[in-house]
Amino acid sequence: MAVVLLGGIMTPRQACACSCAAVSEREAFRNADVVFTGRLVDRVRPLRLFNGSDDPVTLVFDVEAVNKGEAARRQSVVTASSEGSCGIDAQKGRKYLVFADRVDGRLRSDLCGGTRQAGKPLAVPSAPGRPPTPGEDVEDSDDLALLFAVGAAIVGGLVVALLRLRRR
Repeated sequence: MAVVLLGGIMTPRQACACSCAAVSEREAFRNADVVFTGRLVDRVRPLRLFNGSDDPVTLVFDVEAVNKGEAARRQSVVTASSEGSCGIDAQKGRKYLVFADRVDGRLRSDLCGGTRQAGKPLAVPSAPGRPPTPGEDVEDSDDLALLFAVGAAIVGGLVVALLRLRRR
Protein backbone atom coordinates (compact mmCIF):
# COMPACT_ATOMS: atom_id res chain seq x y z
CA MET A 1 0.00 0.00 0.00
CA ALA A 2 2.85 2.40 0.86
CA VAL A 3 4.52 1.75 -2.49
CA VAL A 4 1.31 2.56 -4.35
CA LEU A 5 0.82 5.79 -2.38
CA LEU A 6 4.44 6.86 -2.85
CA GLY A 7 4.23 5.98 -6.52
CA GLY A 8 1.26 8.33 -6.91
CA ILE A 9 3.05 11.14 -5.08
CA MET A 10 6.42 10.72 -6.74
CA THR A 11 5.32 10.58 -10.38
CA PRO A 12 7.50 12.78 -12.55
CA ARG A 13 6.10 16.10 -13.69
CA GLN A 14 5.94 17.22 -17.26
CA ALA A 15 9.37 18.33 -18.46
CA CYS A 16 9.75 21.72 -20.09
CA ALA A 17 12.01 22.01 -23.08
CA CYS A 18 12.40 24.08 -26.17
CA SER A 19 10.03 23.08 -28.93
CA CYS A 20 10.08 24.93 -32.25
CA ALA A 21 7.79 24.72 -35.22
CA ALA A 22 9.71 24.19 -38.44
CA VAL A 23 10.37 27.53 -40.12
CA SER A 24 12.00 28.07 -43.49
CA GLU A 25 14.96 30.40 -43.80
CA ARG A 26 12.82 32.76 -45.91
CA GLU A 27 10.26 32.95 -43.09
CA ALA A 28 12.98 33.45 -40.49
CA PHE A 29 14.42 36.27 -42.63
CA ARG A 30 11.01 37.89 -43.05
CA ASN A 31 10.26 37.68 -39.28
CA ALA A 32 13.66 38.97 -38.08
CA ASP A 33 14.46 42.65 -37.53
CA VAL A 34 18.18 42.08 -38.11
CA VAL A 35 20.09 39.39 -40.01
CA PHE A 36 23.88 39.27 -40.06
CA THR A 37 26.87 36.97 -40.38
CA GLY A 38 29.49 37.20 -37.67
CA ARG A 39 32.09 35.32 -35.66
CA LEU A 40 31.34 34.75 -31.96
CA VAL A 41 34.08 36.40 -29.88
CA ASP A 42 32.57 36.27 -26.40
CA ARG A 43 29.80 34.64 -24.38
CA VAL A 44 29.01 36.71 -21.28
CA ARG A 45 26.92 35.23 -18.48
CA PRO A 46 25.88 37.66 -15.73
CA LEU A 47 27.00 36.88 -12.20
CA ARG A 48 24.10 35.37 -10.27
CA LEU A 49 23.83 33.48 -7.02
CA PHE A 50 21.70 30.80 -8.69
CA ASN A 51 21.75 30.17 -12.43
CA GLY A 52 18.86 28.73 -14.42
CA SER A 53 18.69 27.54 -18.00
CA ASP A 54 16.50 30.49 -18.98
CA ASP A 55 18.84 33.13 -17.53
CA PRO A 56 20.05 35.52 -20.22
CA VAL A 57 23.50 35.26 -21.73
CA THR A 58 25.00 37.84 -24.09
CA LEU A 59 26.68 36.64 -27.27
CA VAL A 60 29.17 39.14 -28.74
CA PHE A 61 29.87 38.89 -32.47
CA ASP A 62 32.38 40.50 -34.82
CA VAL A 63 29.96 41.22 -37.67
CA GLU A 64 31.20 40.61 -41.21
CA ALA A 65 28.07 41.29 -43.28
CA VAL A 66 24.56 42.58 -42.62
CA ASN A 67 21.70 41.23 -44.73
CA LYS A 68 18.79 43.02 -43.04
CA GLY A 69 18.41 45.87 -40.56
CA GLU A 70 21.29 47.52 -38.72
CA ALA A 71 24.11 45.79 -36.84
CA ALA A 72 27.32 47.28 -35.47
CA ARG A 73 30.81 45.99 -36.27
CA ARG A 74 30.84 44.45 -32.77
CA GLN A 75 27.29 43.41 -31.90
CA SER A 76 25.76 41.83 -28.81
CA VAL A 77 22.76 39.50 -28.95
CA VAL A 78 20.88 38.27 -25.87
CA THR A 79 19.64 34.68 -25.68
CA ALA A 80 18.75 32.11 -23.00
CA SER A 81 21.77 30.37 -21.52
CA SER A 82 20.66 26.84 -22.48
CA GLU A 83 19.25 25.12 -25.55
CA GLY A 84 16.66 23.55 -23.23
CA SER A 85 15.21 27.05 -22.84
CA CYS A 86 15.60 27.84 -26.56
CA GLY A 87 18.96 29.56 -26.13
CA ILE A 88 21.58 29.52 -28.85
CA ASP A 89 24.50 27.27 -27.97
CA ALA A 90 27.10 29.16 -30.00
CA GLN A 91 30.81 28.36 -29.68
CA LYS A 92 33.54 31.00 -29.56
CA GLY A 93 35.50 31.37 -32.77
CA ARG A 94 32.77 29.96 -35.01
CA LYS A 95 30.89 31.93 -37.63
CA TYR A 96 27.09 32.20 -37.47
CA LEU A 97 24.20 33.52 -39.53
CA VAL A 98 22.16 35.34 -36.87
CA PHE A 99 18.45 36.14 -37.08
CA ALA A 100 17.51 38.57 -34.29
CA ASP A 101 14.66 40.78 -33.13
CA ARG A 102 15.09 44.22 -31.60
CA VAL A 103 13.40 44.25 -28.18
CA ASP A 104 13.73 47.30 -25.92
CA GLY A 105 16.66 48.52 -28.02
CA ARG A 106 18.63 45.25 -27.72
CA LEU A 107 18.97 42.38 -30.15
CA ARG A 108 17.51 39.08 -28.97
CA SER A 109 17.58 35.69 -30.63
CA ASP A 110 16.59 32.14 -29.83
CA LEU A 111 16.90 28.64 -31.17
CA CYS A 112 13.56 28.89 -33.00
CA GLY A 113 14.44 32.06 -34.93
CA GLY A 114 16.65 30.47 -37.57
CA THR A 115 20.15 31.28 -36.28
CA ARG A 116 22.62 28.69 -37.52
CA GLN A 117 26.30 28.15 -38.19
CA ALA A 118 27.41 29.93 -41.34
CA GLY A 119 28.75 27.84 -44.14
CA LYS A 120 26.03 27.73 -46.71
CA PRO A 121 24.73 31.00 -48.19
CA LEU A 122 21.56 32.69 -47.00
CA ALA A 123 18.55 31.22 -48.84
CA VAL A 124 17.11 34.67 -49.59
CA PRO A 125 18.59 35.82 -52.92
CA SER A 126 17.38 39.41 -52.59
CA ALA A 127 19.38 40.00 -49.39
CA PRO A 128 22.93 40.95 -50.36
CA GLY A 129 25.40 41.42 -47.53
CA ARG A 130 26.68 44.91 -46.74
CA PRO A 131 29.25 46.10 -44.22
CA PRO A 132 28.17 46.60 -40.59
CA THR A 133 27.76 50.01 -38.99
CA PRO A 134 31.08 51.20 -37.51
CA GLY A 135 31.37 50.99 -33.75
CA GLU A 136 30.06 48.71 -31.05
CA ASP A 137 26.65 47.81 -29.73
CA VAL A 138 27.87 45.88 -26.72
CA GLU A 139 26.30 46.52 -23.37
CA ASP A 140 28.76 47.21 -20.57
CA SER A 141 28.47 44.71 -17.76
CA ASP A 142 28.03 46.04 -14.25
CA ASP A 143 28.73 42.62 -12.75
CA LEU A 144 32.02 43.77 -11.22
CA ALA A 145 30.30 46.65 -9.42
CA LEU A 146 27.59 44.30 -8.16
CA LEU A 147 30.17 41.77 -6.99
CA PHE A 148 32.08 44.53 -5.17
CA ALA A 149 28.89 45.81 -3.49
CA VAL A 150 27.87 42.34 -2.31
CA GLY A 151 31.39 41.61 -1.08
CA ALA A 152 31.55 44.93 0.77
CA ALA A 153 28.18 44.24 2.42
CA ILE A 154 29.31 40.78 3.55
CA VAL A 155 32.63 42.07 4.90
CA GLY A 156 30.86 44.96 6.65
CA GLY A 157 28.39 42.57 8.27
CA LEU A 158 31.20 40.32 9.46
CA VAL A 159 33.10 43.29 10.95
CA VAL A 160 30.00 44.45 12.84
CA ALA A 161 29.35 40.91 14.12
CA LEU A 162 32.96 40.51 15.26
CA LEU A 163 32.92 43.88 17.05
CA ARG A 164 29.74 42.92 18.92
CA LEU A 165 31.25 39.57 19.91
CA ARG A 166 34.41 41.28 21.11
CA ARG A 167 32.45 43.69 23.34
CA ARG A 168 30.87 40.75 25.13
